[in-house]
Amino acid sequence: MKVIDELEPHLRGPYCGALGMFMPNGDFTLSVAIRILAIRELKGADVPTSLGINKAEGTFWVGGGIVWDSDPEKEYEETLIKARAINKALGIEE
Repeated sequence: MKVIDELEPHLRGPYCGALGMFMPNGDFTLSVAIRILAIRELKGADVPTSLGINKAEGTFWVGGGIVWDSDPEKEYEETLIKARAINKALGIEE
C-alpha cells in the first residue's frame, strides 16, 4: 500500500478493496472491486436527479484481475472496453 500511495496521484477509495457481507450464521460473500462508480452529492445545487439528490459528481475506476498467465496487453484492452461500457451507460462521449 505504501508503494501504491507513492506512485498513484489519487486515493483509490473503495477501488480494488475487498467488499462483501457477513451473515449471522458465519457465511460470507467477498469480492474485489475492480470496477466501481463512486457518487457524491454536491452541496448548494438545486437540480433534481433520479437518485433523489440535487446534483452529484461521480468517479469511476476500472481494472483487471492479473493472474500468472495474464497477457498485459489483453488486460489493458479489457479495462478500456469496460471503461467504454461505463461511459456509454452514463451518456459520456469519448
